[in-house]
Amino acid sequence: MSLTPLSLFSLPPNAHYPQNGKEHYVFFAFPHIGINSAGEVGAITRPGRPVKSCACGALQKCLIELKAEGYSKNCKVPGVHDPLDPEYSILKQRLARRVRYEGLDPTKMDLVSITHLAERTITNVSCWRESDSGCVRASRGALVC
Repeated sequence: MSLTPLSLFSLPPNAHYPQNGKEHYVFFAFPHIGINSAGEVGAITRPGRPVKSCACGALQKCLIELKAEGYSKNCKVPGVHDPLDPEYSILKQRLARRVRYEGLDPTKMDLVSITHLAERTITNVSCWRESDSGCVRASRGALVC
């Protein structure tokens, strides 16, 4: 037996949000890093998983690729991204542009420094004003729209 009532699938697309007045949303973005019990940065063990993995895996992958390719290859025009992996390609492009803007050398970066870079990038993006987007920065890493 399904946990989702079939009647939900027959609702109109806009039935799940209010239709009157101004809408308000909160978006949270927090870069993260794992540190295991031995003090290894980025290495974590997860319950039910036989081997260590990385947190944050996306930032680790960005770091590896930026070190190998440099930032120039990844500084695309805003709005251009890989349609098969939009979230990751946009993340990598924004980090590459931030590396270029700050004049950093990706070959000298580690997981801690790219996590800090991600936080600065998020903070920069979240400093929008009401007149620009209808969004207001509520706190570090949070937008209220």
